[in-house]
Amino acid sequence: MNGFSYSISGRSKGGGLAGTMVIFSVQVQEEGAVVEKYQPADFEVVVEGPKVAPKINVMGGKGGQFHVGFTAKEPVLHWLDFILKGKWGPSPFALPIKTAVGEIEEMPYVGAERAKANPGVQETTKPVALDKSKDSDTKAKDLDKAKEMEKPKEGDKEKEGEKEKELERTKELEKAREVEKAKELEKAKELEKAREIEKAKELERARELEKAKELEKAKELEKAKELERARELEKAKELEKAKELERARELEKAKSPPKGKEPIQSPPLKKPLSTRSNVFPYQCITFFPQTNLVDTATGSFTLHTRDSSAKTCADPVDLRITIPNYSETIKVVNKNNGHYDITFGPLPEGTHAITVTVDSKPVKGSPFNVHVSEGCVGAEIAEITFLMQAINKNGEPVCRGGDFTIFTVEAKGGKTSHLQDSGLEDGRYHFDYKCVPGANFVNVVSNLTGKSIDGFPLSWNA
Repeated sequence: MNGFSYSISGRSKGGGLAGTMVIFSVQVQEEGAVVEKYQPADFEVVVEGPKVAPKINVMGGKGGQFHVGFTAKEPVLHWLDFILKGKWGPSPFALPIKTAVGEIEEMPYVGAERAKANPGVQETTKPVALDKSKDSDTKAKDLDKAKEMEKPKEGDKEKEGEKEKELERTKELEKAREVEKAKELEKAKELEKAREIEKAKELERARELEKAKELEKAKELEKAKELERARELEKAKELEKAKELERARELEKAKSPPKGKEPIQSPPLKKPLSTRSNVFPYQCITFFPQTNLVDTATGSFTLHTRDSSAKTCADPVDLRITIPNYSETIKVVNKNNGHYDITFGPLPEGTHAITVTVDSKPVKGSPFNVHVSEGCVGAEIAEITFLMQAINKNGEPVCRGGDFTIFTVEAKGGKTSHLQDSGLEDGRYHFDYKCVPGANFVNVVSNLTGKSIDGFPLSWNA
């Protein structure tokens, strides 16, 4: 048993011309199986005869019908073997490919590929050509029958007429069957097309629904973000309002010194009346190295004047510093680059509100609280704050901050804090060192020169 049978149909079932496209259909039927839908990969065509085997294209498979096409380049008898799911057909199919004048090279069937695929199996079927294939259907049989009916017999004219009518009825019936078959095929194609269109519409509707869901989700997310931003903005406004209220209270408190004592003000730095200043008081910032002092030590801080866009501004200003309960001189040094160094103290024990105004308006954060506690006449060094000024190769101050790679701090014995800048973009950096009993060592190295900066290293015993 060979496994399946086949029949050939189509425009090129009788052959074709060399150099043209050959197209035909192969209807297969597996033995003992109902017709099912195959895939193109289930069907293979092996060509024998031409020197160069052509590239075979196979399509279809529905209902057991495959469509085969290839370009025949050589005028030679092509032998075609058909393989369905690894099973070889019962016999090869002869397909003549001729020249335009009808020339063809007759090549005998060898069956080399069939022998390789089926070793040890002797071929029992002969190759058949198209005119002897099973594709000779009922129409051919009816034609033979009609020819028999056309043969005249003596004295039987009546029967001859009946045979002619029977032949005519057979032809009409065959034609009607073909028309009905064509209609059914067309109807099946339209139904398949309608199903594909409906499937495409459903897919498009699903995509649109998914897109709408994603859009709705994005809108909800954006709405939630806007609500969160509004809440944060409202919270920030309330916090800023509370800070302003607190500053106003502190300022009012600082302006009202205890009875019998008047607050001491620094000598005012006045600007010329004809000079217009671009300094914006609320953008000015201060830097207090220490806000916890003792009553035996002086204090200091730095003022950084800036314009409305928070950029450094060195325009002349009317600067005043007021400290309640303090009767000593407040020293103010103008660096002429938008920076002012202020020194005061010692202050008496307690909390002091230092008010800083520029052009009669408080700077950002004013008043500032400084806490003073009772000092000691003698004490051991417990913690030291080191303050450095960054300079360039010409010895000039580098007025910028945030570059923590310019210094390397070395210490032995005690521990150091992280290197920090002043926050005023003036090139000043500081760190704290906690002393230990015994030997202490601190060194600060400039990474630009690789040497210790002036004043270092330091070593002492505690």
